[in-house]
Amino acid sequence: MRLSVGLLSAALLASSAGMAIAAGGDQVAGSATKIQATTMTDAQVRQKLEAEGYTDVRIGERDKGYIEVTAAKDGKTEKLAVNPQSGQVAPNTKSDDDDD
Repeated sequence: MRLSVGLLSAALLASSAGMAIAAGGDQVAGSATKIQATTMTDAQVRQKLEAEGYTDVRIGERDKGYIEVTAAKDGKTEKLAVNPQSGQVAPNTKSDDDDD
């Protein structure tokens, strides 16, 4: 009888530990999803570009996965496309005539 109670107790303890680990894994997965879904605000985009040496940062439209920005660097005004998830900055090659 004592052996049965001991085995049952050990099984329940192991089971509850496994459930706790599984629950913790769900929280981590949920956090990763939230992190991936985070987008930069206009203020964060401006701050990032200014840290990279851009001035006169003007935030434009948010369009299909990027933010249109006009900013000056080294005396030249540039049109940029900023990825709001990664913060990656690239030249904006979309012309004003494009109708996407």
